[in-house]
Amino acid sequence: MNGLWVLLIVPVLALILARMNFKRVLKMPEGTKEMQEVAKAIRIGANTFINHEYKMIAIYVVLIGIILSVIIDW
Repeated sequence: MNGLWVLLIVPVLALILARMNFKRVLKMPEGTKEMQEVAKAIRIGANTFINHEYKMIAIYVVLIGIILSVIIDW
């Protein structure tokens, strides 16, 4: 039973520390004008990449779902 408490408490502590670190980073200055432009370009590229990945995953999920529904139906 003691191990169960560790499994419940450690992830909660990790989330709390992640939130604290996130807030600390947001309070930091954004840097010079050039740094902000580079960060904006990186952000745009990262968002484009992740949207593409989500679309690909969605296609695979639908295809695997169709295949499994056909196989299981037999």
